[in-house]
Amino acid sequence: MINYVHPILALHILKYGNLYCSIKNLSPAFFEEHFKISNTRLNYWNDGISFSVCYELKIGWAIAYNCDSFQILFSENTSKFSSLPRNSLLNFEQIETTVGKTYSSRIDTISINPELKFATLEIALNTLIQAAKVNTLCNGRIFINDTSGNLIMEAYGEYADEFNSCIQGKIDLISGITESADIACRIN
Repeated sequence: MINYVHPILALHILKYGNLYCSIKNLSPAFFEEHFKISNTRLNYWNDGISFSVCYELKIGWAIAYNCDSFQILFSENTSKFSSLPRNSLLNFEQIETTVGKTYSSRIDTISINPELKFATLEIALNTLIQAAKVNTLCNGRIFINDTSGNLIMEAYGEYADEFNSCIQGKIDLISGITESADIACRIN
């Protein structure tokens, strides 16, 4: 929970929740139950100001961290969206028309299916291990798929006795679809 938020950021956090629900056809109850805002900030660009919000999306045991942003002000020297006001904060409807259409404006799709296919991380990981036909994988991050909006878990493993040979697996936690591929090992 955020203890103190600058009044202008508080206004845009509220706009963000409403905007997100409107654009993605989510109910406010779904947003309230599954989203936790962790960080916000204003970004200053030549074209104006955008508002960024980072959040965790929690569905069951799975938690994905993501950030979205949208334009809240256009400077007078930009030619984008000439019908919108310059040097003043945009209202909800004006913001909605710009989402995804400027460099600094992006709100990711979220699946509205709140049910995970797997009861635990271990079950999901074991399903992926079987599908990849390996003995073990180490779970990595959980992220939001750009296209479907579903939560995806990544997992990695290193082949024994092979130089620079690893495997990466992904499992869609909503649909159960898996994929795996041999990759070069990463050095962390």
